[in-house]
Amino acid sequence: MKATSPKDKGTLEEITLFCRENNLPDSDAQYLFWKWEGNGWTNGGRPIKSWRGTVKSWQAAGYLPSQKNQPQQKKKSDFGMLR
Repeated sequence: MKATSPKDKGTLEEITLFCRENNLPDSDAQYLFWKWEGNGWTNGGRPIKSWRGTVKSWQAAGYLPSQKNQPQQKKKSDFGMLR
């Protein structure tokens, strides 16, 4: 498997800013950064092509830690609100 190049990796600061812009807490940004850093910037064993796209996808699916800590409710997809 080809390693993800450094240009494809987000910094903790970039991911935090992106999460803030999408109304996600800093704790989600820290979780994502350290999870991906520890996994060699892969998701499900595949290199992450777009960390921004992955954040939005996880947000829409309700996979983020801040979303898992909330009571279950019908979630509206955020895909229509991509920047």
